[in-house]
Amino acid sequence: MLWEKHTHKNEEQVDSGDQAEGLDLSWPSTGRARLTYIIWAPIILPLAFTIIDCRKEKNVKYYGFTFTMSIVWVAVYSYFMVWFATLAGDSFGISDYIMGLTVLAAGTSVPDLLTSVIVARQGHGDMAVSSSIGSNIFDITVGLPVPWILSNLVRGKPQVVSLLLLLFFFLSHDYFYY
Repeated sequence: MLWEKHTHKNEEQVDSGDQAEGLDLSWPSTGRARLTYIIWAPIILPLAFTIIDCRKEKNVKYYGFTFTMSIVWVAVYSYFMVWFATLAGDSFGISDYIMGLTVLAAGTSVPDLLTSVIVARQGHGDMAVSSSIGSNIFDITVGLPVPWILSNLVRGKPQVVSLLLLLFFFLSHDYFYY
């Protein structure tokens, strides 16, 4: 598997004391690799040029900037994900609430699932459980109130949140993640 190949490669680098390679942006030689490169380029290229690789010894001091830029890019990509989901929902006649509660909830839980599976396979079951629980706590304590606060600040008036919708979110949140 790809994951096992990269794990083995990373273990060899640690054992030999080599520096991490970083991202290779050179043009691939095969047709399939070129197609993959073209598909992923709009996502990878902005990241490669705006986020400093802190794995290199000389760049360790820039960890704060790297972390900040990572959060900025997560926000940018999240905005586009919600925008595209809204457009898709409008195209198919699906309401924004249904799109948000099903498609986006399922789509944002996939990375949590993958990281939990990876660390569980490495023998860190407690880390897998804490990751899934911690991400839900983060979603509820930061993911919900921060956009509402920003909306209040930008619009200058309170964001009205339906109690019924909020209750539905909390009840369905556990359903979609577990």
